[in-house]
Parts: sequence; structure tokens; C-alpha cells
Amino acid sequence: FPTIPFPNPEEAGATDLLLEIADADALITERAGVIDRELIAAGKKLKIIQRVGSLVHDIDLLAAQERGIPVCAQPMVGVIAVAEQVMLQILMLLRAGMPLQATVNQSPASFGVASRRTTEDVFSFNWSGTQRVAHLRAKTVGILGFGEIAAELARLLQPWRTRTLYSKRQRYPESVEQDLAIAYRSPEALIAESDI
Repeated sequence: FPTIPFPNPEEAGATDLLLEIADADALITERAGVIDRELIAAGKKLKIIQRVGSLVHDIDLLAAQERGIPVCAQPMVGVIAVAEQVMLQILMLLRAGMPLQATVNQSPASFGVASRRTTEDVFSFNWSGTQRVAHLRAKTVGILGFGEIAAELARLLQPWRTRTLYSKRQRYPESVEQDLAIAYRSPEALIAESDI
């Protein structure tokens, strides 16, 4: 396939791309610009639009569908790994992970607590006396800046039923906010409202 780099909007005009895309079989994009109806129409030979990442809100999906051009999204493994690491850090902080790990390595007897077998009727709550342990469920999580990593993090937070706020220079369309279960706030409001 002929390869045409998608220009940075500050470096090249849209007209250049409209001319160059006419001979392209595939358009591979990392969200450097909007893939609108005009651009899709100019790609007379386009057979596929490939997004590197998971966010496709800035691609005119209806225009692509009308032309029979599949739009594919490929989440990035590195991005997912970073989002999972952030999730781990959130849980470690809330659950006092580092002190708790040391506690897990000790026996209940060292805390003056008799070891008991738990059953459906007998529970052994906080035998170590660990303080300030919190839950993630129903907390408000604020994300300053919102790209691919934040989108993956927002997806990871959904089963925890968090209230997830975000702030970025340009607000996402409502469809993206609904899909990711996020709500826009100014940076100041986000910080004021967030538990995390």
C-alpha cells in the first residue's frame, strides 16, 4: 500500500492531505486530526481506516459506513499496561497495600488474636488492627488530562461503580462521556470533588 503520513494540523494544511489521500488504500491514524466526511470522500481507494488506540470519536463512522470502509481500533498494549498499573496503585493506596503485605506475612497470634477458622457464620474482621483502609467502590476518581491511558483507566473503573470525572483542554462529545461513564469538570472543580 502507498503510505502517506497524516500531517500535524499545525504543520500542514488539510488541502495537502485531501490531495494525497486520493491514492491511499489504507488510512492509519493516531488521532492527529479529525477524519471527517470530506477526508473520507477524498480517499477514493480507501479500503480501511485503522485507529492506533481505542478512541474513534473523531472519525466520521457514518461516512465510512456509507462507503463500506471498515473502521478498526487497536488498543495499545503499553497503554493498557500503564492503566492497569495506575489501577494497582489506586488500590494499593486505598487498601494500605504496603503495610498490609507486611501484616499478611505475620501470624494472627503475633497480634494477640487467636486463630479462628472462618465459616459462613464466623468472620475474622481486621484481626491485624490495620487503620485507614478504604474501599474504591462508589468513590469519585478525578483524571486530569484524558487520552488513551485515561480511557483505559476509565474502562477499568466502571465495574467498581466509581464516579469518574475528567478534565482536558477540549471536552469529549457526549457519546464518549456516556461510553466511558465519565463527566467533565474544570481542573479546579475536579480536584475539589475527587476522592482520588
